[in-house]
Amino acid sequence: MTSLFTIRIKLFLAALLLPLLTIVISGFNGLYGQDAYAYLNMARTLDLLNPGVTSREFFWPILYPLFGSVLLQLVHSAAFAMQLISILSFALAAVVLYDLLCNVYDTSGKLIASYTFLFFVLSPYAFRFSTLVMSDMLCLLLVLIALKHALRKETGILNLSCAAVATVLAVSTRYVSILILIIPLIYSVFNTFRRRQYKALLAALFFSITACIPHLYFKGLTPHGMFDHSLLHGWSVLNSFRNNFPDSGMMVHQYRYYNIIATPFYLLHPAYCIFGSALLLTAAYMKIKRINLQINHAVLFALLIYLMFLTGIPFQNTRFLLMSFPLFLILMFPSYQFAVNLITKWKFPGFVTSIIIQLPLVWYAVNTPYQLSTSEQEITDEILTFNDKGLPIYTSGLEGPISYYLPEFEIKGLFRETVKGLESNFVLVIDSAEAMNQKQGSNLVVNLNNFYGNNRIIRRRELEKNWIIYEFER
Repeated sequence: MTSLFTIRIKLFLAALLLPLLTIVISGFNGLYGQDAYAYLNMARTLDLLNPGVTSREFFWPILYPLFGSVLLQLVHSAAFAMQLISILSFALAAVVLYDLLCNVYDTSGKLIASYTFLFFVLSPYAFRFSTLVMSDMLCLLLVLIALKHALRKETGILNLSCAAVATVLAVSTRYVSILILIIPLIYSVFNTFRRRQYKALLAALFFSITACIPHLYFKGLTPHGMFDHSLLHGWSVLNSFRNNFPDSGMMVHQYRYYNIIATPFYLLHPAYCIFGSALLLTAAYMKIKRINLQINHAVLFALLIYLMFLTGIPFQNTRFLLMSFPLFLILMFPSYQFAVNLITKWKFPGFVTSIIIQLPLVWYAVNTPYQLSTSEQEITDEILTFNDKGLPIYTSGLEGPISYYLPEFEIKGLFRETVKGLESNFVLVIDSAEAMNQKQGSNLVVNLNNFYGNNRIIRRRELEKNWIIYEFER
């Protein structure tokens, strides 16, 4: 019989080596969009001994770039150091999820290991985030650690303290994780209090306050970022029954389904779980037939609360479901167990077939950000050859890539504020399609009208995907 330790090692190595090989073979650096470059820049500029204003004004929680800043002392490449945190978090998360399932269902062995590998390690979106310079996978690991200790049947100093500390660290990585962990943590505190383990409660309180120190040290007591996000400002129950939302730039985003339908549906989407619908239907069948279906109500309530919150935000983003995905997997394991027991003679062929089916989806999930990253690098190469005079660069949407790949240039954004007092010739890099979709009165449109109306275009170059470079003369 395969030992639990051996199973953990195999899961860890599989979840470590697969994304590591992916980025080594492809050359993907994990950077695309805006958030990844912001995290990377914060990790590179963070002064561990003197936090200063920069870290306090950083919009997101500090833990992920803090870990990156520490790892940068050992790893030369900043992007790879941040990627390595995501990969290690992914590998550890697979092991913690395995332990969590063993504890919740009081079982162990190859069945849970195969379930963890198929539905977590080979989940296209989970795999994608293991390769990105993003805080999501680190937060997911901390959420799983908190769940593992909060949901244990045994209470005491160790489990409650670990649950409390992991919760604090998860919130210090992504604020919204508190919505997932609040119910399991209350469940654990209640069980501890009911058993009159008051020392455990005091110990958990002490260690959780201690775990706040890194965040308070670098961010201070200001709630900057925590309550400034559009998730909170635009949140409304009415958004659950809408499918179009204007953004801060006055562009209207139209979606196919209402939030209340789209949000839970994405957990069943092949991007997360290719057999999600089958697992859910099997669970419904088991309930109807009154076959033993274990449900952890703390997990179910936590998932429902988080999904209810997501249906109220003024946009749709599959990324936000990543932290809730393990909750779905915890609830669906009995369905997998039931299905496997029906195909006793076909277990191994079914396992191999499932892997073959999912691998193309995993490739597609990783290839999408990889292509975007490649496109950003190609555009910055074009900017370098175009801007041979070293002029200031104004842009909207490429601030992160340009500042990373072309740090020698002065970069200014056009989206958040209007530009005043142009003092010299300059270069404009703009997505023409995005500019056309912006409504009159937005900062981007005001800035562009100012540029076109008060300056002369010397030359222009059209790039791929609607990007255009202009050189303006004052």
